[in-house]
Amino acid sequence: MRPLAAHRRLARAEVARLLGDVERSRSDVAAALADYRAIDMPLPARRAEALLQSLCPTRTAPARARHRLH
Repeated sequence: MRPLAAHRRLARAEVARLLGDVERSRSDVAAALADYRAIDMPLPARRAEALLQSLCPTRTAPARARHRLH
């Protein structure tokens, strides 16, 4: 039943993303990903990782502040 629960969480995360509920989507996909990793299901885990990446894009490093000369 654990794989089914993980699949359900991932599907719910995708629906939440489509509805614009990013926080709910992140929460559900993180739970699904943890389950997939715990039960050693690498293919669905990759799908969950991709969804999580799209919800939490990596930020570029901020530009260095210019030093002011007084």
